[in-house]
Amino acid sequence: MPSKRVPRRGITVLNFGDKFTFFGQEREYYSTNSLSGFMMGKYLDPYTYGSNGESGSNDMINQNGDYPTTRLNLPLMRYAEMLLFKAEALLMTGRNSDAAEPLNEIRNRVGLPIISNPTLADLKHERRVELACEWTDRVADLKRWGDFDYLRMALHGRDHVRKTDPHSDYKVIEVWPARNFDPNKHMAWPINPDEIAKSNGVYKQTPGW
Repeated sequence: MPSKRVPRRGITVLNFGDKFTFFGQEREYYSTNSLSGFMMGKYLDPYTYGSNGESGSNDMINQNGDYPTTRLNLPLMRYAEMLLFKAEALLMTGRNSDAAEPLNEIRNRVGLPIISNPTLADLKHERRVELACEWTDRVADLKRWGDFDYLRMALHGRDHVRKTDPHSDYKVIEVWPARNFDPNKHMAWPINPDEIAKSNGVYKQTPGW
């Protein structure tokens, strides 16, 4: 559940033992098939409706299992992202104190204390937690900031001893191994060779590909 220290964490990600509502019934999260031990919880709202744990009582979801859609509208870009873009632009031009206003508008909404003179590190953190699991591109952020080590690093998760027990002990494991990221090659996608051929050589392949 959300805490005062990290109020967005419990909304965004479920840990084993976190409480959530599913078809009108309160449950504690566990998983037998999650590689990381976590689950994205940010879009669970449509599944909270209904009663007695019965999916047929919920008119916020498509009852056809072949088309698992819901009535939740997902914005491709939120006002919060516009505020974060503005704060980033101000920080990049040395106007840290001016960046405080858009950054703190987001923090105030979730009850966090203001940052009077934010840094780029503050902006990076705020963008990561505010936009987690949304349509924004975390990879593009890390490329833009030159934070290539985050793109290369291994990713870890929790391997729970008893996967049907919300309160199970766990050990931290490597879920995905470290990856190769070469900024001389991987900053941009390659151009389709067919498109290069159609251009009669006007298009040039992306360097490194």
